[in-house]
Amino acid sequence: MQSPLYQFEDTIVAPLNPAGQGAVCLVRVSGKLSKAVVSHLTKKPYNAALWPPRTASLVAIWDGDVLLDRALFTSFDAPASYTGEDCVEWGLHASPYVVNRFLTLCTEIPGVRMAQPGEFTWRAFTNGKMDLSRAEAVADLIAAENPMAHRLAMNQLEGGFARKIAELRERIMEFAALLELELDFSQEDVEFADRSALKDLVLSVRMQVVSLRDSFTAGEVIRKGVPTVLAGRPNVGKSSLLNALLQNARALVSDQPGTTRDTIEEPCAINGITFRLMDTAGLRESTDAVEQMGVARTHQKLTHAGLVLMVASVDEYPDEAWMNLLSLAGTQSKVLVVLNKVDLPEGYGHRSDWLQRFPDLLEISAQTGQGMDLLRKRMRDIVDLGRLAGDFVAVNARQRHSLDQAASALQSIYNGLHQNLETELLAEEMRAVLRSLAELTGDIAADDLLGAIFAKFCIGK
Repeated sequence: MQSPLYQFEDTIVAPLNPAGQGAVCLVRVSGKLSKAVVSHLTKKPYNAALWPPRTASLVAIWDGDVLLDRALFTSFDAPASYTGEDCVEWGLHASPYVVNRFLTLCTEIPGVRMAQPGEFTWRAFTNGKMDLSRAEAVADLIAAENPMAHRLAMNQLEGGFARKIAELRERIMEFAALLELELDFSQEDVEFADRSALKDLVLSVRMQVVSLRDSFTAGEVIRKGVPTVLAGRPNVGKSSLLNALLQNARALVSDQPGTTRDTIEEPCAINGITFRLMDTAGLRESTDAVEQMGVARTHQKLTHAGLVLMVASVDEYPDEAWMNLLSLAGTQSKVLVVLNKVDLPEGYGHRSDWLQRFPDLLEISAQTGQGMDLLRKRMRDIVDLGRLAGDFVAVNARQRHSLDQAASALQSIYNGLHQNLETELLAEEMRAVLRSLAELTGDIAADDLLGAIFAKFCIGK
């Protein structure tokens, strides 16, 4: 299946990493003219004996009569390459001028053009080098920010998710074939598919499909992190707490109330989970227009937070106005009450009143680090990863939708078996199950859907 976005007769070229960052920039050329590019740039006929496949060779690259660079290149003969086509990968010095001029020299050759976003991986998918779930995992692996996200991406990239889906399809394929056979002999009024065994099978497969579907929430947490809002009144130490969690002086800290007027957002990995920490403006009435906008943003962030660290200071009192702040958190938010500045002299402030109101609150000092390890542990423990179905996790909305469609069709089959539904209707629902599972790995997929998926990739993939 070919997308209108891409033309396979073209040879494509793109850097795999940005020029100017590091010492070497890797550039990939893929397509039938890959070796012609080598000859054009080196001014030598391509020689497989001199430059054997999958072996790095040092060559001079010429821009007319001017030496542009000396670089390593490695050729890969189809189908033993990333894309399944003839490929050549060049290790250039990472000078922006060298890389840009190299790309210009390549694209001056008729039939060679710059790759579009995701086109290398698109070709790998289309040429059978990977299924759709593995292709999506390439982008997830690049974006992985913590060990769990890396593990999930690697599992998908290695085909774990696809194998699980193939196993489920195989389990129901035999019964699907028997139902189709019954339709061929509909005049004979015979049953080839054992209805009792089919019930057990459908129930078992549906449980696994639902488990995979419900793992989407956990997959989102692992991939994107937990939106975590640090909220409270001004000058209670929210910015100090942000800096303490990051172990970096990211936010400005001042004794002057109202210092933080806009949201500061930073990722923080805690035991394999990324928390997207948001330091917000202190919640109070203000006549300052800018501070009012900051408070409004705080309200908005609280509505959509996954976790709220409601920060209080030991020198303030837990009055009803403070208690009302808790109601600002979204209904889906988990809330931890954090009592800061407990390093102040014993007996100072209202520590006993806070403990009476919130026996499970966390006592910390963002200044000295007291209680920070326990806070990190509680933050990690409070994150509900749901049902993870082992390492098999639905990591995007597309996968969740297909699994939901499969679960719905399986439920219809199960209900239909109890109601002695006609074979024709059972067979139609079984086709829907198989179709939904096939969509997960790209065995069935519309061009516009595939185009949308691969267009989200970076240029070099």
